[in-house]
Amino acid sequence: MEEEYKEVLSAVERGEESAKTKLAWYKLSGMGGAKVDVDGAVKLLEERVKEKDGEAMWMLGLCKEYGRGIERDIEGAEKLYEESKEAG
Repeated sequence: MEEEYKEVLSAVERGEESAKTKLAWYKLSGMGGAKVDVDGAVKLLEERVKEKDGEAMWMLGLCKEYGRGIERDIEGAEKLYEESKEAG
């Protein structure tokens, strides 16, 4: 898992936008030796949502649903879940 985290960091450094969604997951979970950084994860997810990333929409929806790193907003979470479905 630690090696995968390093690969994601490398991909982000190379400018691979999709890797930012994976990095957000590591920041939320602390997996792979990542430092938990909920605020940083939410910022990455918000950026990726603007790019219509379905996975980021779903993850940000979870953050909103549970109030993790962002104000709790059930309606906003439901909207993101729906947009996530549409984005695939």
